[in-house]
Amino acid sequence: MGTRMLVVLKPLFCDIAVGGWQMWDNDSGTLSVWAVTVDGKIKFRLGVTRDTPEGIGWQTVETPSQVLQLSCSPSSLVWAVLWEGKLLMRLQVNRSCPQGHGWFEVSPPEHEFGVVQVAVGTRVIWTVTSDGKVWFRTSVTPSCPAGVGWVEMPVHLIMLSVAPDDQVWAIERRRRSLYIREGIDSSELGGRSWKLVALTPDRKVDGQKMVGAQEQDGGTENVEEQLTCMRVNDKPRDGESGGHDSESEDSEKLMMAKAEGWNKMDKELESKDGFGASDIMREACKKVGIWDAEAYNWEATAQKERPLDETSSLCSSVGEEGADSFECDAPIWTWVSAGACLVDWANLPSWLASSRDGVNMKMARETARQTASESPWHRNIARQLVELAQKERQGFEHYPQATDQQEMWVRKGFLQWWRDWAPHKWMPVEVELEQVLGHEGRKEALLLIYYRMGSTPKYLHVFVSDVTIFVPILSPTRHTFAVYTPESTRARWPVRLATRTEEELRDWLAVLTLAVCQTRGLSKQPSASAFWSVTCCGDVFVCDPPSHQEELQKPPPADELFWRQVGGHLRLVETGAGGVVWGLGYDNTPWVYTGGYGGGFLQGLVGSLDDMGTQTDHMQVDLYENQRWNPITGYTARGLLTDRYMWSDKSGLNERNKDSVRPPSPLWCWDSNWSVDFAVPGGTDKEGWQYASDFPASYHGSKTIKDFVRRRRWERYCKLVTSGPWREVHRSPLLDISIMPDPSHESQHRSDSDTIALWAISVNGDVLYRQGVTRGNTIGESWHHVPTDQPFMSISVGRKGQVWAVSSNGAAFLRQGLSANCFTGTHWELVCAPARQQFCQVSVGDCTVCCVDKQGNLWLREGLEKGGTSGTGWKLISDNIRKVSVGPVDQIWAIADHVQGTMSLSRGTVAHRIGVGPASPAGVRWEYGIGGGWDHISVRGFFPRPPQVDEVQSADNLDLLPSPDSGSNTRSTESFSAIAC
Repeated sequence: MGTRMLVVLKPLFCDIAVGGWQMWDNDSGTLSVWAVTVDGKIKFRLGVTRDTPEGIGWQTVETPSQVLQLSCSPSSLVWAVLWEGKLLMRLQVNRSCPQGHGWFEVSPPEHEFGVVQVAVGTRVIWTVTSDGKVWFRTSVTPSCPAGVGWVEMPVHLIMLSVAPDDQVWAIERRRRSLYIREGIDSSELGGRSWKLVALTPDRKVDGQKMVGAQEQDGGTENVEEQLTCMRVNDKPRDGESGGHDSESEDSEKLMMAKAEGWNKMDKELESKDGFGASDIMREACKKVGIWDAEAYNWEATAQKERPLDETSSLCSSVGEEGADSFECDAPIWTWVSAGACLVDWANLPSWLASSRDGVNMKMARETARQTASESPWHRNIARQLVELAQKERQGFEHYPQATDQQEMWVRKGFLQWWRDWAPHKWMPVEVELEQVLGHEGRKEALLLIYYRMGSTPKYLHVFVSDVTIFVPILSPTRHTFAVYTPESTRARWPVRLATRTEEELRDWLAVLTLAVCQTRGLSKQPSASAFWSVTCCGDVFVCDPPSHQEELQKPPPADELFWRQVGGHLRLVETGAGGVVWGLGYDNTPWVYTGGYGGGFLQGLVGSLDDMGTQTDHMQVDLYENQRWNPITGYTARGLLTDRYMWSDKSGLNERNKDSVRPPSPLWCWDSNWSVDFAVPGGTDKEGWQYASDFPASYHGSKTIKDFVRRRRWERYCKLVTSGPWREVHRSPLLDISIMPDPSHESQHRSDSDTIALWAISVNGDVLYRQGVTRGNTIGESWHHVPTDQPFMSISVGRKGQVWAVSSNGAAFLRQGLSANCFTGTHWELVCAPARQQFCQVSVGDCTVCCVDKQGNLWLREGLEKGGTSGTGWKLISDNIRKVSVGPVDQIWAIADHVQGTMSLSRGTVAHRIGVGPASPAGVRWEYGIGGGWDHISVRGFFPRPPQVDEVQSADNLDLLPSPDSGSNTRSTESFSAIAC
């Protein structure tokens, strides 16, 4: 019986990638080595450390298809390119499993040619398609390693490589020149321009000779330096010495020689097929006999390529200086690897500095231009052109200008746009803001959004004069803002755009807000009759009613109001007589409006520095630790299948832990560590635990024999620092404030010394009256304590000075005994709430008192007379109300929930009650404005003339909130719009 010999062939590799040394919690000296075999398999080298750099063996990594090329970052990013041009990202790469587990397919760029190379950095992903086009992956973060979209770079390359600091090195496709990307930093990860690396064959790199490797039969010579390069066609041309002796040549001869050299090289390259990364793989596969030209057709259709071109900040290339730096004796590069190359742009090495030949060529061109301009023939032609122009204009001086003299200003950028039709997804777009100055001096602006549907270019346009608001959106993964018009407001479907960084978002919001204000001719400071509102993100917005609308008998339509953002960050804002405006932060600190405009993202563009100030806000973030009793081990973190999460929010429905909880937005930062909160309602034991019989139930601070579950609350504080036209009122944290509206329509004739009533509720429930508040002294002088027998939570003062308040147990109270001699009154009168209802907010106008209960129902007090009586009963107006604001002439505005638009449902929407008058104090219907995501509104400074209701429309044709009389508690499926609270 013969002996069979088993021959084991070593794997043949066609690509290798090294990274992983910056992986989270990774041991020093440990590397991740990945390799691709010629038959498309991925191998991972085990045990590569500083002590054993050769490793201990290869491990095969399963892939869904054959792999063409692979790249890994210094951290945990690993991307691969399949033979069919698709992209894969490795999942769960960490210290315990450095080779990862599973693959995630990333959609390649929407392009007719497939991807042939991917280069991965710490925060960037670059790809090259088979036709040489380059694509940049946006928004690559640790929380979103796959990024969100592709941006095409106007450049053609055969390959590129990313350094550990995200610096990019590339080889241009047409002339095979070596380039480095300039301007890459944390705010501009895509860089700004390309810089030519002008190296000659014998050029020394910081004292070490840069050695090229010729493509000859003898093989290649590896060079381990800051760069590893291969060079072909190393033979110098006739007449070239290889050094820099050409500097002494005549400038005109030098230019002609270089031009002839380039023309010759262009003809040689055009006569050959393009040589790129796919060609390298094809040649390697042919050597081992696995290439099948029919099965793997990597030859792309020949395409005329253009040189590198400077187009934008994100997608930019070599400028004029770089183009002048080409050398006709420069090497033709075919490979570059920047895995260990770090460039200090403040101290560039000599070999990366500007090329001397490039400087000489630029000087030669400038000399040639200057010589030509001084020649007699040039001066003669210029004189003849001037005489001809003067002759053509003779006799037409008295005619008017045929076209308007307009000045155009354009702002461009690359953003992402949410496509609101199937398939719904974020798409890379180019956004362009065009502003034109007309003959009347007012600017007109147009916002253009360019996108592609397959290979077809398309665009959207929005007239800036039609925009009602630019509002930032709270998103955990993107820096997003929404664009509203009256049409999109009615549909609850705004245009949503996303930027790459928070700084870029703030920059775009500032430019767009300034553009729309200039288009509408608005002044910087809001008027005294402006509406004020606050979003659930703490952003403050103001709306100036049009001046011509104030002469009408009805306010402007709610969906046509224009809102602009004011610097600062607040939880609520209240306005009143004389333009007095106060606000409260999330830490209950009161702030007084100084009368300016600007701050925040508007800093440096508009506003007065004298009215600006630094504003600091704090917020408490909570999470709950839950445990269940086990008869063997006692309380443990393992609960029943039906239990809430062992680390959760207050409701227990959402899982949260110390590592996953983040500040509310990128503007916030942590200001403390996690600690147990002992100030919890119901009390705690010495370790902060609260006990109950089950989840959820009533919790108490001491354990009993019937308590089978327990919880404790952890707290952590975050801090926000911004700027705005606000001044802090020290040592007086408040829960609620209210300012008396103007008692008459002639607010502009109000004296600066007239006292304005301002009432407030402190954090412990005490009622306070601010003394000395006038139009000239909006901050007032001191607080006067008004006694109560129980803590209060909301307060409001009406146009006639009447004061209503809501206690912590949900009851309503009216202050009696108010007069000119007794401005704080004498006693409180209890006004009972409807049965089984608890109020949480109150707002008072002239003869109207509205309250909102804890279930979101809006109630109107009936039977009130001008004189301050307590009324006769409560009438339910509507449900789904979050906040209410009653104006000086009893106009009712609110923040409504569950508002149905033509395309989606929104929460936190500005709503105006239509038909309010003496005959119908409750109004007839709601008119909806901007939303959702709004949390507070104040219209108490707006004093229109009382409306006259000529006709009342049928309720069947009205856009009503769900009627309380219908008895229906059903809710349609929600598809929340811009901001979700």
